[in-house]
Amino acid sequence: MVHNANYYTLENDVFLVSGYAKACLYDLQKGFLYNISHKVRDVITILVEEKNGLEKLSSTDLEIASFLIESKIIHPSKLKKPLQDILELRQKKSISFSWIEITRKCNLKCTFCYEESGPECYEKMKLDEFILIAKNLVEAGVEAIQFIGGEPMILGNTLKEMIRYARPLFKFIEVYTNGVFIDKSWALFFKEQQIHVALSVHSYNAKEHDKVTTVTGSHKKVTDGIAFLKEFEVPFRVSAVKTSSCEIGTPAEDSLYNIREDNVRLSGRGKFSQYTYEMFSKKAITKKTKSGPISRQSVTTHVSGHQCFLKEIYVGVNLDVFPCVMERRFVYGNLKKDKLTDIIDNEVRYLSKDHIEGCKNCEYRYHCFDCRPDSNGLDKLKKPWYCSYNGSSYKISRLNSH
Repeated sequence: MVHNANYYTLENDVFLVSGYAKACLYDLQKGFLYNISHKVRDVITILVEEKNGLEKLSSTDLEIASFLIESKIIHPSKLKKPLQDILELRQKKSISFSWIEITRKCNLKCTFCYEESGPECYEKMKLDEFILIAKNLVEAGVEAIQFIGGEPMILGNTLKEMIRYARPLFKFIEVYTNGVFIDKSWALFFKEQQIHVALSVHSYNAKEHDKVTTVTGSHKKVTDGIAFLKEFEVPFRVSAVKTSSCEIGTPAEDSLYNIREDNVRLSGRGKFSQYTYEMFSKKAITKKTKSGPISRQSVTTHVSGHQCFLKEIYVGVNLDVFPCVMERRFVYGNLKKDKLTDIIDNEVRYLSKDHIEGCKNCEYRYHCFDCRPDSNGLDKLKKPWYCSYNGSSYKISRLNSH
């Protein structure tokens, strides 16, 4: 039973987002996402915008209104209050993190490598070039950097000189490495300089790991390196790019590390043939995968722009600047001739799903991670290849909470 009121209004922090064939209610207070039909959306619109809206509803629409009120999604209001626009959550963000590729040369040649690095690559960054980059990053307000390659440790003393220069300039410094070169002296250096380390270990099993790196014995060397990091209490994390050709396995009880898995992305040597059906099923964007809880922070980020481009940049070995370590189609400029603060393109940084073909009319667009470089050869503004959701194929006439 519902009682008439002058107007109704959505609860605080509940936002209505329309899509091509359906709509969603984003409840940021409860962390719920409600997938609704346009019929339900229209009932909400009538109750919010028209005085004594209940009197204008059919018996079927009254049932919908009753459900909305009893579920505390909408409540009576003496005054007319317009629907909150979810775009009002937009925030301006500054760039806070940068990858710096100091070489494309690598002692390994991993089967998926996004940089397509290997022993045959020779590009290396000079110390004076790194100093120029660091000064630009500081001027732009960047507080955290990560040294990457190729294999950054292949530069030896040059990497150490770069770290010594950067240490007083940045709050957080990490070296991303395959770990093969880490010995006692390197672990002690990382400890002294307060450096974090990220390592690629593709399996708990040596044979499986070496299959990915294409170098026999690489697993033994990286696990020895991890032991040195543990000995000197150097903070580190371990991740693996999961492919169909490698079994990550499970850690032994006395394992020194735990692997965080990430499905291979279709960039560089990453190919769709390296996927299994199970991997694709977990990655695919479907109505079911969007049925989890939502958070204010995540939705605010997705409304504001691209979740990565907003706050991150990548500086390549030749000083070209890009929005992402894997994204080469958006080029900001080159630090040899331009200042970083002059070349950053805010249209790229604030590239939300409102600008992506096939996404801009989706009701889930503010609850969807977007990896632009993982494009499988599609245009840079195309809908993700792993999205199988099509709102027009669903016909749901009642409210469904997820």
